[in-house]
Amino acid sequence: SYGEAKHKSTKGALYGIPIIAKDNYDTRGIATSGGSAALKHSVPSANAFVVQKLLDQGALLIGKANMSELAASYGRLGYSSAGGLTVNPYNTARDVSGSSSGSAAAVAADFSTFALGTDTSGSLRGPANVAGIVGVRPTLGLTSRGGVIPLSLTFDTTGVLARSVKDAAIVLDAIRGTDAHDTATLQQPANAGRHAASVAYRPRQAARLGVRPHSRPRHP
Repeated sequence: SYGEAKHKSTKGALYGIPIIAKDNYDTRGIATSGGSAALKHSVPSANAFVVQKLLDQGALLIGKANMSELAASYGRLGYSSAGGLTVNPYNTARDVSGSSSGSAAAVAADFSTFALGTDTSGSLRGPANVAGIVGVRPTLGLTSRGGVIPLSLTFDTTGVLARSVKDAAIVLDAIRGTDAHDTATLQQPANAGRHAASVAYRPRQAARLGVRPHSRPRHP
């Protein structure tokens, strides 16, 4: 595992938590291909801004996740020349949308507590929907894109996939912040509130479910 060995960290909410990063996030000493076989031996010398923030808070990076090649699905969601097709852990005959497909599959399959992804036009939201988890596309500039292979600098955001809204909010609070290498982050208010504090806990026992009976076809 990778994480706290060379970084001082505080034992906060993310201390010791295993995470997975989409393969377009730079990770020091670990190949970052963006899903392209042409880049499968490209090893960054530094971590992406968001990855470093998590490591500094004690999270443990345990691996990288497959994705749609260079975040552009081109009609084949979750496929890359570097990693092949990402399949849905609930039904391996199906995909898990794209382009943050591997990140969503990793969380759905309980490989990690949460995973980092990116969203240009649905690349976090689509996989979250298909995998039955929570995906957050932050407002542009709330989280840094420094050290992330881009698709569109106008629409790209870095975000999180998790099993619950509370977990996603905790991670979002951890990765947000200004980065001199991403000017969009300099436009965000410095005193914005914390997301986790605004997530209300509601016990499942209080939930009500409506079940519609299956109707049999009428025969003439």
